Amino acid sequence: MNSSTLEREDSLNGGLVILEGPRNGGRWSFSESLTRIGRSDSCDLCFAGAGIRLVHCVVIVTPTGPMLRSVRGLTYINGIATEQRMLLDGDVIAIGPYRLEVHWPLLPSPDPAAPLVQVPARAA
Repeated sequence: MNSSTLEREDSLNGGLVILEGPRNGGRWSFSESLTRIGRSDSCDLCFAGAGIRLVHCVVIVTPTGPMLRSVRGLTYINGIATEQRMLLDGDVIAIGPYRLEVHWPLLPSPDPAAPLVQVPARAA
């Protein structure tokens, strides 16, 4: 879906809210497992502006939460340039003149690949 009109945010899926930029206040829901962000018409969230690559980054919803991967460059999250990072509720992503706030109401679920840790029984 192209973002010529932004959807309302689904509180169960989380999403992004535009804090700064021409579409201030717009919301995007993570209703799909992959969201492409950039200036190409093929992106799910399509933004115009200086400093925005054709496909700037992607947000992948994983079992442990949303993860941002930058495409052919770096993307700033909370003012820090990064190639890849898990996103947390309240993080701010900078893309050209836009500032997008992450809304992720769910706590991270346990990583299914992590080894289980057994807690020893308490002595009576």
